[in-house]
Amino acid sequence: MTLEPGKSKSQARQMEAAKLQLVVPIAIYASYSPTQRGWPRTFDRFVREVEAQKQP
Repeated sequence: MTLEPGKSKSQARQMEAAKLQLVVPIAIYASYSPTQRGWPRTFDRFVREVEAQKQP
């Protein structure tokens, strides 16, 4: 999780290659370029995904 604005494309590729998932607040999510927005998760989306995994 981070509160830092958008990462460079190079940083994002390195994090993806390391199988890291970035989680950011929605306000910071907007700082990512449209081509990068499929990778970072918003806090809301992350919480929903975790809750869905807890379902039987």
